[in-house]
Amino acid sequence: MATTDAEPRFVDTNVLVYANQFGSAHHAAATVLLRQTEVAGAALWISGQVLREYLAAVTRSQVLLPPCQCQSHSSACDSSRNAFG
Repeated sequence: MATTDAEPRFVDTNVLVYANQFGSAHHAAATVLLRQTEVAGAALWISGQVLREYLAAVTRSQVLLPPCQCQSHSSACDSSRNAFG
């Protein structure tokens, strides 16, 4: 992502989870937040803890949504860790 003078933004676990849970009532709002950050050219900051929380959240069984496949999210976490240091 190209950055400008926009302030960097720390990404919370919930935003990542909702952005990837298409059946969630919060999916659209999370997607809009991430898209607005991209359009603004702001850097996204993410921590190892957020990646661990994200992986735990999307792979556990939930009442409303089925768990996601661990392998695909593990690969996404590895890619994010490499991209964000």
